[in-house]
Amino acid sequence: MKKILLFACVVVFASCANKKDSSIIIKESFDSIAVNLNDSAVNILRQERLNGMTDSIVNKCFALLDSSIIVDPHYVIAYINKIGLQKELRQYKDAIITTKELLSIKNTPEYIVELGILHQLTGDVESAQKEYNDAFEEFTERIKSGYATSADTMNLFFVDY
Repeated sequence: MKKILLFACVVVFASCANKKDSSIIIKESFDSIAVNLNDSAVNILRQERLNGMTDSIVNKCFALLDSSIIVDPHYVIAYINKIGLQKELRQYKDAIITTKELLSIKNTPEYIVELGILHQLTGDVESAQKEYNDAFEEFTERIKSGYATSADTMNLFFVDY
């Protein structure tokens, strides 16, 4: 469990790293409507977490995030926020579906590890191990390509257990 938590921290910080590989960034600019829809959901969640989230607030946030994804299917931040909300609500099977959708538009080893974590949270250890192995291969390829950061090397360590 400690490895998973450490990996999650590394992913957050690694996402800020400047990457040279153009395949890592699909699109640099996103539809402003999609961004606004996503930001509205995040702001509502931020406020309502203090007051306690009701089903209607949760449904509204999911609707905003889904609309953001429809407006700009390459706006990965909306997927990430939706997955985060699904995980917070322990909707792991739904989060697996959303993560697979994200992987279909932006396949990175970090998201593959996230899929493994979600499988592990549902008790599907076999699928989790498969995802971790796939992520290991992807991190290894990234490192061999010369476009790796120190975070990639650390991530490789976390999936190689």
